[in-house]
Amino acid sequence: GEIKQGIHLKALMYPVKGSASFKHLTHPNQHKMTRTKALALCSQQKNLSNMYNDENEGVQSERHDQLMLYLSTEIGMTRYVRDEMECVLCEGHPNRNLQCRDWFKKGRRIYDCNMDGHVLQRAYGMTAQWVRMEASSRKQFAFLKAILCYRQHDDIIKDYALAFGEVLEKNKGSIKFAGRSTRTSDYIQQYNNEYMTETLKPILAIRHRAANFFYGDYTRQMNITTMQVLGDGEVPTVVESECNDITRFPDGLRLWKYVLYLIYGSRNEHMMYSARYHQHQEESDTDSKTVIFPGHMDKAFVTSALFLPLTRRDFFTIIAVPTSWYTTQNEDSHTQLWDWIQRLPAEERKRVEHFLEKFILTAAKFMKVKVEMRTFFCSAGSILAFPANICFHTTITPGNTSPLKSPRDLFIIHTTSSKR
Repeated sequence: GEIKQGIHLKALMYPVKGSASFKHLTHPNQHKMTRTKALALCSQQKNLSNMYNDENEGVQSERHDQLMLYLSTEIGMTRYVRDEMECVLCEGHPNRNLQCRDWFKKGRRIYDCNMDGHVLQRAYGMTAQWVRMEASSRKQFAFLKAILCYRQHDDIIKDYALAFGEVLEKNKGSIKFAGRSTRTSDYIQQYNNEYMTETLKPILAIRHRAANFFYGDYTRQMNITTMQVLGDGEVPTVVESECNDITRFPDGLRLWKYVLYLIYGSRNEHMMYSARYHQHQEESDTDSKTVIFPGHMDKAFVTSALFLPLTRRDFFTIIAVPTSWYTTQNEDSHTQLWDWIQRLPAEERKRVEHFLEKFILTAAKFMKVKVEMRTFFCSAGSILAFPANICFHTTITPGNTSPLKSPRDLFIIHTTSSKR
């Protein structure tokens, strides 16, 4: 994760339960006895747990920010920053423990951030002065995790992914697919993209088979019998009978272990992962058309989703992220997307541009925050990890012009919830 210098850091301070500022807001008259309890005390009533304020006199926590804004205006501040108001409330608490002391170790520098967002430094000593520090690049912090993780190419992932994708394509009969298995459906699922209905010639629906995978060694060790799956509207599935054990696919298992270690390292806080395999189905007369998956957010348990292409078919993943995250756009991916769009025929280019405009508006509506778009080029050897449960996202797959006619097969490893 990255944090940059600026006045915005002063707005990150907030009263939390247990702090003097929180107590001051929650019980502003805690040092004063109410009339009701004064009369009760005079009449020698017993079981008075608190002879001072009534609980109803406080300010509810969801109104603390508003009250701090009022306080900032009342004392004449020209700009509202939570850092200063939190400090005023803390220092002004009537029952503040005056025996507390701030301790500064000998020889240490101290730092501050002024109202212009400049970071100031003061060296140790009585004669030292506050000195403005030069603006620096973003700082890297050891214990903050990146919200989005993208690696455009990794030779090991490419070898593992292509080998696993080839095995899945050749052994369709041994895979437990989700959905209906009738002669007409053959497990194929179809989605119509609602965002394309306004175009003159709608882009065709997405057709694919889907299968769920689990890590058998972990589920058997923990006696897990059912797990949540990624599919829209699908109920939890029985692990052993309805899903596929990744340990029975050596190529898939080494891909699974490698990417989880690459993203999370040895400190894997979320132990239960499952995966969703999308096996793209294309008709011979439509495989040269642009395919757009509906924009959506995944289920609540998908706090992290890892996109791993399994074939040589390239596509773009578009993610909407809150502007407050300060994420950066991968320049190569952005250039590749718009170079491709500019090469499209006029009518199809208009459809794609219209979709992107509608996508960002719909994302802001669903996520309820100001958002910006991030583009990622996905191909065999790339990996993209992001919180799919809070980021509105979609994929755009260019028409298949390669003589190899590779389908767009995708393997999504994601966090899940389970039941014993």
